[in-house]
Amino acid sequence: MTLLDYTDIQPRVFFRTDGSVYEVLESTFSKKSRQKGSNRVRIKNLITGAVVSKTLRPSDVFEQVFLSKERYVFVYVRNDDLVVHPEGNPSDRITLPLGSLSGIHLIPSGTVVTALLDGSTIVTLRLPIKVEVLVSDSPPSIRGNTAQGGSKQVTVETGATVVVPLFIETGDRIRVNTTTGEYVERVSKQAS
Repeated sequence: MTLLDYTDIQPRVFFRTDGSVYEVLESTFSKKSRQKGSNRVRIKNLITGAVVSKTLRPSDVFEQVFLSKERYVFVYVRNDDLVVHPEGNPSDRITLPLGSLSGIHLIPSGTVVTALLDGSTIVTLRLPIKVEVLVSDSPPSIRGNTAQGGSKQVTVETGATVVVPLFIETGDRIRVNTTTGEYVERVSKQAS
């Protein structure tokens, strides 16, 4: 077990405290004249997804966690659970609590995701930043009075809705950012 003091808590470090695993997102060390320093951090709870700010003092000590990465294939979401399996082993399906995975509604079945494991336990999944999805339903493109072009909401193959430019039609493949849920670009146009 490796212990970390407050100065070791830097971005991309994983540590355990209060029974949960956290990832450090930001850290700012400060020291005022004769006072002891402090480390102001933003940390993310990998189980709940909650991001909190804390001020760490010299008396704080944490247990460092070494997470391994493995490739898993996303299968589907049902209610508050999601199902994945190790890449290359589809018969070994694992059900995980959905937790706070934002963007999972945009991920098509069969997409490879990265699992962060603490020993043999999956702590969280890292989704690809951008995914390609098929537009399954799109309202007609009626231009109207727009100076800069317009936008409309379409439904993609996963059932999620995405705001896209007016030229996107049913059958087009588009690229979407899973972090923000925003349209990025059209990948291919539907065959006419």
